[in-house]
Amino acid sequence: MIVCTDPTDTNSVFIAMITMVDGAPVVEWSPKLGAAEESRRRYTIYGRAGLESGEEWHLPTNALDRFFMVGVELR
Repeated sequence: MIVCTDPTDTNSVFIAMITMVDGAPVVEWSPKLGAAEESRRRYTIYGRAGLESGEEWHLPTNALDRFFMVGVELR
C-alpha cells in the first residue's frame, strides 16, 4: 500500500474521515494529493463488523456500524 506517508516520520500520517452529506456517507482523506498523484492511485474501502471478529474484510460497504480499512494501490 502506498499512501504517501513516510514511515520514518511520526508526523506523516494518513487519516480517513467519514461524514454524512445529504444522507449518504462520504469518505475523505488527508493528506490531499495533487491531481497527477491522485490519478496514479486507486483507493478501495473495505469494512467488517469488528476488528477482532475474524470476519473477512468486505467490499463494497457503507454500513454505519462497521470498521473500515482503506486500501491504496498504484495504478
